[in-house]
Amino acid sequence: MVTASESLALALRLLAERPDFPGALVDRGSLARIERELAQLPPVSCAAGFEVRLGAGAATVDFATLIAGRSPGVAALARLDAPGSAHAALLVAPAWRRLAALGRRWCEPPLRDELASVILEFDAQRVPRAVPSPSVFVQLVLDACDPARARPEGALPILPAAAAPPRAALDRLFACLPSGGRVLQLAAMLGRSEALRVFLSVPRDALAELLRAVAWPGDVAAIRQLCKRHAPERGRLALQLDLGAAVGPRIGIELDFGPPGDPARAARIAAALARLVDDGLCTAEKREALLAWPGAFAVRRGGAWPLTVARAISHVKLASLAGAAVEAKAYFYFEPSYRLFA
Repeated sequence: MVTASESLALALRLLAERPDFPGALVDRGSLARIERELAQLPPVSCAAGFEVRLGAGAATVDFATLIAGRSPGVAALARLDAPGSAHAALLVAPAWRRLAALGRRWCEPPLRDELASVILEFDAQRVPRAVPSPSVFVQLVLDACDPARARPEGALPILPAAAAPPRAALDRLFACLPSGGRVLQLAAMLGRSEALRVFLSVPRDALAELLRAVAWPGDVAAIRQLCKRHAPERGRLALQLDLGAAVGPRIGIELDFGPPGDPARAARIAAALARLVDDGLCTAEKREALLAWPGAFAVRRGGAWPLTVARAISHVKLASLAGAAVEAKAYFYFEPSYRLFA
C-alpha cells in the first residue's frame, strides 16, 4: 500500500517534471531541499503546499503539510514515539515529541471532535537542520471556538509549561473579541520561538476596536487603509496576531477569496494580485506563475490507479511589523489522490 508521505513525494516529483512548474515561485534549490525534508516525515499528511514571498528578489520558500482530522494520519502521528517506530530519529526535536502527544489525545474525545486539522510548517533555514522541526497550526472545529463556550485550551498540548504568558494573553484576547469574532486557528511557532500565533475572523467594522482593545503596538489607521485597499469586498477580515507576554508587533491580514467551488474565486484572485502588482508588493512574473497554478493532472503508473494531483491557491497574506513595510506572501498547495476514473 502506498503511504500518504510516499504519495506526496511522488506528486512533488511529478510536479517538478512538468514544463509548467512555477520556477518563478519555487526555485530548484528550494525544491531539492523540500524533497529531502519531505522524505524524512512520517506518513501523516494528505496534502502539502508552499509559502512564497511575492516581492522582488530571491524568494524564500517554506513548505507545509496538512494532517486531516479523523484520517489515518492522526493514528500515525500517535504512534510516532511507539517502540520500534521507523521515525524515532525525529524525536530528538521537542516539536515532534509534542506532536506525538498531540496525536494520542487527538485520537480520543474531546479533542477528536475539536480539531479539524493540523498544519506542519517547515521554514527554510540558512543552516539546514538534521531533523526538520515544524511550527504547528491547529485548526479548530468552528463551533468549538465560539467565545461563549469553552476555551480551546485542550488543543494546546504542544505548548510547553513555560508558555504561561501566551496562555494568559490568549485569555485576554478572548475577553476582547467583538460580537461575531471567532478564533479559527492557534499556532505554536515551535520552529521559530515559543510564541503563540492566533488566527481570528472579525467583522470589518470591528477591526480597529479589536486592535486597540488588545493594545496592538502599531498604526491601526494604516491597517484599516491596507484592508480598504486590498480587501475591499470582504465583510469579514481574517487576521493573525502573535501573543507572548503581550500582543506582538507583527500582524497578518489574510486575503480570502471564497470557497474553492465559488465561480467568482478566480476573478477575485486576479483582481487582488493586480492590486499587489500595482503597489509593488508582487512582481508581474510571480503573479503570472501564481495564476497558472490552479488545475489538476493525472498520471497512470503501471497497473495502479491513476494518480491525480490537484493544485489550488489557498490565500494571500499581507504581513507587517508595526511601523515596517508590508510584505505579501502567497500560499498554494497540491493534493494527490488515486482515482479509478481520472
